Amino acid sequence: MIRAWNVRLIMIAVIGLVLFALMAPPPFTTTDRVVAAWWDFLHVPAFGVISVAMLWFCRTRRVTTMVVLVALVPVLEALQRYTGRDVSGFDVLLGWAGVAIGVMGCLCGRMRAGWVLLLPLTVVLVAVLWHPVRTTMDRVRVREAFPVLAGFDARWVPSRWQVTDCAIEVAPSGWSARVITDGGYPGLFLADLVADWQHAEGLLVDLDVESLDRTATMWIRVDDRNDAPYHDRFQEAFAMGEGHHRITIPRSRFGVTTGGRVMDLTRVQTAGIFFTGIKSGAVVRLHRIELLPALP
Repeated sequence: MIRAWNVRLIMIAVIGLVLFALMAPPPFTTTDRVVAAWWDFLHVPAFGVISVAMLWFCRTRRVTTMVVLVALVPVLEALQRYTGRDVSGFDVLLGWAGVAIGVMGCLCGRMRAGWVLLLPLTVVLVAVLWHPVRTTMDRVRVREAFPVLAGFDARWVPSRWQVTDCAIEVAPSGWSARVITDGGYPGLFLADLVADWQHAEGLLVDLDVESLDRTATMWIRVDDRNDAPYHDRFQEAFAMGEGHHRITIPRSRFGVTTGGRVMDLTRVQTAGIFFTGIKSGAVVRLHRIELLPALP
């Protein structure tokens, strides 16, 4: 009897700790897409553990417990808005996947033919691991391509980019960004790139601009600090007409902010382009962004 109560206390403590971890304010903030992908994945083991513990408590009411678990996921996710955490539909799906894995794992050990659940359990586990594993593998490709930041032959990987006021159109010949607003600052920024630019002597941006009814202004921007104000980042304007443009910027320019501060090129946070004075319907084909070891 004492041993049974000890197990109950342990299960209650486990459920309490996991619920606290799910509801507590996030211990850190990050813009790193790999860290974010694996952080989101933690919803799966969290709800898997809760499912196993609750099914252990409610052995004779499995169906009711499963219904409660399914309902618990979106309820907890909705409550997170009051604790400073982000609310996400994708997190709900991950939570349900964790419930499914926990339930099938329990049933595998309790049902006479529980082994038949091994295949769907494996399928769910592979499905939820796909995003963080794929994102991690793409991080490796980004590192291998350096000093090319975006290349002619690079396929469109959404998580590499922050896209504003543009619709991405992917075709066998490549991808393009179509401007979908007449105002704002439509643009494309690399959300994942090698941060150490200290050996670069030039920055190359190669692109085509199509369906442009008048000259627009393109800005090339480089940040070595998160959300840096205008005076604390590099930003330079270029007049864009219809056609192909190949722009090379020497280190003496992109290594200095508009306010005159020498940038820390060992910790570049993001780089990209945005437009002003461009009309909806214009198409931007960004062929290449590359760091040059020596200017041509």
